[in-house]
Amino acid sequence: MQYTSINNVNSYKQITNTSTPEGAVLSPILFSIYTDFIRSSFSNTVIIKYADDTVILGLISNQRDSENYFSEVQSISQLCCDNDLILNATKTHEMLFTSQRQSPVITPMTVDNTAIAISSQVKYLGVLIDDKLHFSEHISKACEKASKKMYVVRRFSKYDTKVSLTKQLFSSFIESYLFYCLIIIFNHAYSTDKKQPKRPYNALCHMGIENMEFDKTLQKRTKKYIMNAYHDKTHFIHNFIHMLPSGVYKPTNIDVL
Repeated sequence: MQYTSINNVNSYKQITNTSTPEGAVLSPILFSIYTDFIRSSFSNTVIIKYADDTVILGLISNQRDSENYFSEVQSISQLCCDNDLILNATKTHEMLFTSQRQSPVITPMTVDNTAIAISSQVKYLGVLIDDKLHFSEHISKACEKASKKMYVVRRFSKYDTKVSLTKQLFSSFIESYLFYCLIIIFNHAYSTDKKQPKRPYNALCHMGIENMEFDKTLQKRTKKYIMNAYHDKTHFIHNFIHMLPSGVYKPTNIDVL
């Protein structure tokens, strides 16, 4: 049963026999349970689900892998149809990652008889992913938002007698934009893009407020992320990290960190 309540006034109650109530706290978990049947059927395909966002990854090395990939897409489309779910073709994108200089010609994917065009860039969970994995657009957009928020920090610093409050505002308004997924993609960025996140820190320094430098902040957050992943056995990179007898953490089967 689903209804809306505002100021003790309730809307008409609607009984839902399928799906999950929109906006409810448990809806993402319930939806994940409901769609648990969507699983990979082939060794060269991987399915990643986050609530109602689904990604199908396919490693295509030959014609058989290509057939498996397209078969996986059609199978999931049919499963959704059989379980009162609809794949939105207008919000579906296909992206090709290749090491070849010239992208190979492939057959367009279809969803419900709708051809899906190959995109050079898509937005997934707030991250702009390009087919070269350089993340230039994502970093530029994040830094642009952070730059606009710096106006608030500057105005606040003029009237704030406590530097700690300005630092807290900087952390909430600026770093929350800059560091979203940055510790994952930073090493893949161009050198020019790596300079952009440092500008708000330089602006804070010019305001006469001492704060941890960007490089040290990035290193601190990266270490915290790795430690959380190491101690969380359910994390997908947990098995890729191990601790040496000396106490140094090292990636599994990789010689250099």
